[in-house]
Amino acid sequence: MKVSVESLNTLLTSPLSTTRLVEILEKTEVEVEEVLTSLSWDERIVAAKVLSVKPHPDADRLRLASVDTGAGVVELVCGAPNLAEEQIVALAQIGSILPDGLEIRAATLRGIVSNGMLCSARELGVSDEHGGILVLPEDTPVGASLCDIWKKGECLDIKTPANRWDFLSLVGLAREIAAKDEGNELVEPERAEVAYSDIEAAIVKETGECKRFVTVKMSVNNSVKSPQWLVDNLESNGLRSVNPVVDITNYVMLETGQPSHAYDAHTLKGPLQVRFASPAEEITTLDGVKRKLNTEDLVIADDDGTVALAGVMGGVRTQVTSDTTEVILEIANFERTRVRKSALRHGLRTEASARFERSLPLPLPIIAAERLVFLLQEVVEAKLIDSPSDQLYGWPWVQQIGLRLRKCEKILGVKLDEKQVVSGLKELGFEVEHFSITKEARKHLGKPYVWGANYRQHGESGFDCSYLVDRIYSRIGVHVGHVALGQFHFGRPVEVGDLRPGDVVFYEGLIKNSPTDHYYISDGRGGHTRVDLDSPQKVGHNGIYIGDNRVVTAIQYERKGNDWVPRSKQGVIEVPLSDFTNDPTYLGARRYVENFNHILAVTAPWWRTDVRLEEDLIEEVVKIIGYDAIEATLPALAPTSTRPHQTLTRLMSLKQVLSASGLQEIVTYSFISERKIKALGQDPTKFLEIANPLSLEQQFLRRSMLPSHLDVVRNNQASTKAAITYEVTRIQTPTTSGTLPHEAWQLGVTAFGPDSTTLRLKSVLDNVERYFGATFALKNSQAPEYVTGRQSNVCLGNDTIGSFGQVAKPLLADWRINVEISFAELLLTPLLDLHAEPVIVDLPDYQYISRDISVVCDVQTAWSSIRALVEPTKNVRKVEYIGTYDDDTSLKQGHKKRLSMRVQFDLGPSPTSDEIRHCQDGLEQVITQSKHLGKLEIS
Repeated sequence: MKVSVESLNTLLTSPLSTTRLVEILEKTEVEVEEVLTSLSWDERIVAAKVLSVKPHPDADRLRLASVDTGAGVVELVCGAPNLAEEQIVALAQIGSILPDGLEIRAATLRGIVSNGMLCSARELGVSDEHGGILVLPEDTPVGASLCDIWKKGECLDIKTPANRWDFLSLVGLAREIAAKDEGNELVEPERAEVAYSDIEAAIVKETGECKRFVTVKMSVNNSVKSPQWLVDNLESNGLRSVNPVVDITNYVMLETGQPSHAYDAHTLKGPLQVRFASPAEEITTLDGVKRKLNTEDLVIADDDGTVALAGVMGGVRTQVTSDTTEVILEIANFERTRVRKSALRHGLRTEASARFERSLPLPLPIIAAERLVFLLQEVVEAKLIDSPSDQLYGWPWVQQIGLRLRKCEKILGVKLDEKQVVSGLKELGFEVEHFSITKEARKHLGKPYVWGANYRQHGESGFDCSYLVDRIYSRIGVHVGHVALGQFHFGRPVEVGDLRPGDVVFYEGLIKNSPTDHYYISDGRGGHTRVDLDSPQKVGHNGIYIGDNRVVTAIQYERKGNDWVPRSKQGVIEVPLSDFTNDPTYLGARRYVENFNHILAVTAPWWRTDVRLEEDLIEEVVKIIGYDAIEATLPALAPTSTRPHQTLTRLMSLKQVLSASGLQEIVTYSFISERKIKALGQDPTKFLEIANPLSLEQQFLRRSMLPSHLDVVRNNQASTKAAITYEVTRIQTPTTSGTLPHEAWQLGVTAFGPDSTTLRLKSVLDNVERYFGATFALKNSQAPEYVTGRQSNVCLGNDTIGSFGQVAKPLLADWRINVEISFAELLLTPLLDLHAEPVIVDLPDYQYISRDISVVCDVQTAWSSIRALVEPTKNVRKVEYIGTYDDDTSLKQGHKKRLSMRVQFDLGPSPTSDEIRHCQDGLEQVITQSKHLGKLEIS
């Protein structure tokens, strides 16, 4: 994400330098990847005024222009369609150099000399617009150098964490910067005061997927030009200017983080609808692509069909143009998973979808709507036609958490300054107070009794007994259940003599419309899980003990004999402990928190949806005190009796062997696309599909490393002439029984360059064979990804565990690779089961005798068969493969090949020439007299 330094500084009371901004941001979760400096224009590119425009005598599309440079009049030839008299334009004079390196010289166009060039926005490097020349504001001084009058500030290229939606907004970043820069404050953007109507202007059929839908109808004058400050802000933050209404919606998205969409009201037929698409529906999105929808796509529609893909992109039919006079603004809150899946399904990840995918909070659409109204009124003279509609179908959850300072100190390993922690959290927008169970309970005294009260509907205005307990404990993020029955089963039993403030006491009470066989456990976010009891149990009333034999409770009835009658004093009251312990149906007490000392009750601000747990607050604390305040110490880990993991140990050793052999290790993604699977001639249904892929390029788990290694070669072929690489990783294969996928370790080796023969891979396999103490057999194969006749299967016993060969040219062409590649893939799991003990062999005391021998054999004869024949021969110590030759015409006609090998003889320290000759003759006799390999000849 690119963020303009100037845009950030407009939201701070004290603007900061780029260096200071980077310093502050890097102390948060934001990664500043690069500081982009604005383009430096040649000083000879100046502002000029067009004096006259005439047609070119010999070209229909060219015109002659006279422009005033402030130092004189220059004659030009220009083909821009928007050239007009009285315009202030950017003129690149003769000798000037454009940002792309082009030097401007005098040129003759159809017989007329052009003394310079009028520039478009793209030629100046400020945007991608190149449909015409760039027209400067009317008040631009003629003759002034562009680098003096139009200064583009620096830009930060940042990477933000996935759980911080607010960092995808200028306000969110500025708020964080202001909190960490002493004396600085956030400048809140101006917003209009808007009164919302109770009338539902849109038909929201899928309220589970759309929790809030705000619509605003306004009249606009969209024929005006976007002000320069707006255009500059969009361009400096990576967006292009379209028209004023669209520019404002884009700017508010950048500013607040809330996407919105504007529809031309006159093109809509009936009210907006939020629904799922039907199988036959299509939409042409604003990028001009016609897309087929399915029932998983959430869409915005009218009576004539779909007008937008919800949260992703609008449609062409209702787009806003310069002729638009009335717009309907849509500012919604869509479910993040639905938006993400639609964006991936259509390969259309936009600035809007990127923000919705981070789960925007429910209060945000109102803030964005009011900001939109304010800017539209300022820029396009907008006026409200109807009262805006706010359709809310969710509850803006308020997250409350308890921060135990002693636990925080234990985790961080430092002594905390409580004042620093409290003030730091408040600077970040958190509400913080030291928690006292007695004070918290007593502040509710006198509030009315409401049976079935809950936080969503009643907040702190009314209580019943169980909600009072739940509310008090929720202030520190402890969730004890919604009903007395659940609270009784949730806590730890406590005797009366051991009661402490915060313990909850119970008796049966009046069981009225209350469950006795089940209760619910809260998840702390508004959800709950039901727990069923084996047998019914009567738990009707409770209260929270505050010390000094006093209990605070919310009560409506009191006991009169065996009956329950309404109390004269109802609501939240303070009573003696004996009112509970002396009741004949007293059930006991429960404890939920052992110690309330040094606990802060923290309420997260609405924009911090990422803060849900105490651990999240501890992360904020460490950023407040600074990471450099924590000493680097080793954790105190007790010794454990563990056994080294033999699989990983052997894999690491294998990697060392391969690297020592000259191979370079690479690491690639385990995910591939459907297109690459089909390019290999394989069926995507035989692959494991990712439930939530990041993109269509990462939709499936690979079963072979070949596509990933081809990507590596394609990306490096321009800079690396030749290399041999390897990768050791796990490969996942689906099972037919519905059980977990099969996972196995696999080795992939790729050789590329001018001499990437399969022989290079064969030598690697020989090293692997020796390392594991295995014996490989090579058998012919006919895999389509390899060149015919230059491939083989690798077998261990009767099992095929891999293959290697030269990659076929059609596959290389599909990957746009122009070098030769050989690839090998080997299943390591059966090799890891081999327990070959390493054998240490002394260096020989004398030199062995080596001879190279070539054998003419049938093309079907495998090298492993020749080796198996030669190795047992007397005095033969070692046999190595050299190569195979089969290009000779006579060999081809006889269906033969010539196989060369190097044989090493052990004949003692000082063999004679006769002994050597006799040994070699004996070996040749073994080869030529072989019966099971057919006729073999020594060449």
